[in-house]
Amino acid sequence: AWGGRCLIASNTSVLPLQDIADRLRHPERFLGLHYLHPADRWEFVEMIAVAQTAPETLREAEALLARAGRTALKVMR
Repeated sequence: AWGGRCLIASNTSVLPLQDIADRLRHPERFLGLHYLHPADRWEFVEMIAVAQTAPETLREAEALLARAGRTALKVMR
């Protein structure tokens, strides 16, 4: 994994991602990963950055999704 550290991801569509990030010790490792419904039929996953999300986090998440046979759809907020 990137730098030996884990990614922190949420698939919530109810809680504001920025609110979650603002309370984390390492918000640079946080992003939203929202699997489209039904997840078993769609290869696409929304990848949502917050203000603090590091570019390395986005690259690692995209690589993780690719290894899982998924395609990241980058969503900017």
